[in-house]
Amino acid sequence: MLKQGSFGNMRCWIEIDLTRFRDNIVIIKKSLPKGMGYISVVKANAYGCGAQELVKSSVDLVDAFAVANLNEAMAIKDYSQGKKILILGPLLSEEINSVVANGFVPLVSSCDELTQLVATAKALEKVAEIHLKIDTGMGRSGFWHENNSDELRRLCHSSQIKIGGLATHLSCLGSDNAYTELQRKNFRNWLRQFDWPTEELKIHESSSFAIKDSRVDDICNCVRVGAMQYGIAPDDIVQELDRLGIRPVLSFKSKLVLVKNIPKGVKIGYDGSYRTTSDTKIGVVACGYADGIPVSFINRGHCLVNGSVCQVIGRVSMDQTTICLANCPGPRPGDTVLWIGSDGARCITVNEFSKAGRRIIRESLCAISGRVERVYKR
Repeated sequence: MLKQGSFGNMRCWIEIDLTRFRDNIVIIKKSLPKGMGYISVVKANAYGCGAQELVKSSVDLVDAFAVANLNEAMAIKDYSQGKKILILGPLLSEEINSVVANGFVPLVSSCDELTQLVATAKALEKVAEIHLKIDTGMGRSGFWHENNSDELRRLCHSSQIKIGGLATHLSCLGSDNAYTELQRKNFRNWLRQFDWPTEELKIHESSSFAIKDSRVDDICNCVRVGAMQYGIAPDDIVQELDRLGIRPVLSFKSKLVLVKNIPKGVKIGYDGSYRTTSDTKIGVVACGYADGIPVSFINRGHCLVNGSVCQVIGRVSMDQTTICLANCPGPRPGDTVLWIGSDGARCITVNEFSKAGRRIIRESLCAISGRVERVYKR
């Protein structure tokens, strides 16, 4: 077991199973159409799991990595063993020199961005590889799909630029099939207008849940896989993950630091949002909203202590959370408190944690802060 950070006693930590992460990638690859490329999305510090360790553990299994911005690309460069690192977000002018110099592959969204890349590549005497991002209905980054301007064509034929791929982003995959098909139609129309040699390019539009959606006859030849490789998915996809044997890689834990008895009628926490109705045993847990516990857990969130379900009572504080230990046998300071993961026969999934916290599942993982220690298991 590898530990990142200081080696003192841990009060709040997440455990990441690197073997499970590798196994998930292998399962996903086997489930994709033959020859489909695999772009591993490790943005936001690999969804909070720790990008450097996960890149190191999986570099032999994937074709490329994808991050959100230049800083994230720099953070994993030394661990990627020369694999392409795609930058998904638009670039700032002051970032372009470093992007070209380091050989990162940006998804370009505008002629202005492309013009600056051409000029910088010329100044550095390099050829900048890029992927063109096409907005087919996401309404965010990318060239609008009806844009077939002469300026774009001219820039794409510059000797300082290598078009390595073409991409779009499906905004309603799994939730609105008609709109997804419209986006696909827009993407293919754009490809026909520009007459791209698609067999020579990486073409990608699918997100994490490509297992369910990829087709052998599709024009795309690679997929961007994010949440699924970490073993998380929306409720309507979870059964598919279970069927395939894809498992969560992350557990979220902390410790009890105090156990005490509170008499009837006492208000608990800020604003007194919870009042004891009888003599109550409570526990103070060494984590709060600064660690990733949702403030909306007030009087509704749950955790596991010694295999027993314990409810959050009162407001979540910055560094501490109070729980009711009435149903927990023999709790003591130092006992492990489980927020996400399994404890014997009981389990709290990231989906359950997110629902109680009124968050989406990706937000829950990304919200686990940097002061929470990361422990890596093999």
